Amino acid sequence: MASLRKPNGDGVDYFEAEENDYGVINVITAIGKTISLQVKGLDTISSIKFKIEAQEDVPCRQQKLIFNEMLLQDDDILGNFCIKKGSTLKLMRNSKGFMHIFIKTPDCGRWLRPRTLSLEVEPSDTIGSVKTKMKCVVDVLIFNEIVLDDTDTLADLNIINGSTLTSMVKYVISMQIFVSFNSRKTITLLVNPTDTITKLKSMIELLEGVPVNEQVLIFNKVVLRDTGTLSDFHINRKSTLTLMRRSRKSKEPMKIFFKTLTGETVSKIIKPSDTVDRIKTLIQYKVQIPHHEQELIFNEMVLDNNGTLASYNINNKSTLTVMRVSG
Repeated sequence: MASLRKPNGDGVDYFEAEENDYGVINVITAIGKTISLQVKGLDTISSIKFKIEAQEDVPCRQQKLIFNEMLLQDDDILGNFCIKKGSTLKLMRNSKGFMHIFIKTPDCGRWLRPRTLSLEVEPSDTIGSVKTKMKCVVDVLIFNEIVLDDTDTLADLNIINGSTLTSMVKYVISMQIFVSFNSRKTITLLVNPTDTITKLKSMIELLEGVPVNEQVLIFNKVVLRDTGTLSDFHINRKSTLTLMRRSRKSKEPMKIFFKTLTGETVSKIIKPSDTVDRIKTLIQYKVQIPHHEQELIFNEMVLDNNGTLASYNINNKSTLTVMRVSG
């Protein structure tokens, strides 16, 4: 497996998915207490939770471990993340499991009548995930006269079982944007700044018949994440997006070149059986873009992580473009 240690000799040590790769990880609890655990790169998140339970008497089923604002899943392996030895994970307690909160919606005319929703949530749920569970148009949630940020959790905001939140919808004006198909065709869409990229892709599928899961939208040299909105990416009236189609095939080994958007080109010897996911790991320090922030493009197609060079007909001395995915 490829090493996650930086090759620049700065002494930074990362966990690797290897049996005898040991190190210390710190865990900060909800009350601010920090504990240190002796772990190894092959440990699963589930096994780390057992270690925490042994020290802190917090049942595994009530634990949520977070690193860099990412919720770690029980079957994940520590060494598969770019986690430095000595790093700190955040421990959140799942309380007693699910709880119910209430959300009052406003009267917005014929398309949204006032009502009170009851939602089953977890203390670790973010405000963004609560909005998703509502399954209706909502821009802002308010609690105790405070507008809530999408990245905060219910536990962070002291929202408990039986709490009532208020939702509000921003008044927005439709605007025209353009979507270019590889510079050969351009279509016009009427959208709102609060529309998500997923909604935009659905509109394109209806107009052009390109399946949502095969679409990759690019703006200002950045691949747009499905959950982001047009306003998140500063897409304004008459902006032009580029549409690329995601391929599912590949082929061949040898020397492969990788060109970044800064104009730099690096090379790497790759096996034809290597997956795109593995290639991203192999080149992340050469291109100075973390694995999870990369998109690889070949022949104007964004490559799927599960595909191999062989399945994409990528041959010796082929050049792939490396793009950074928006955060």
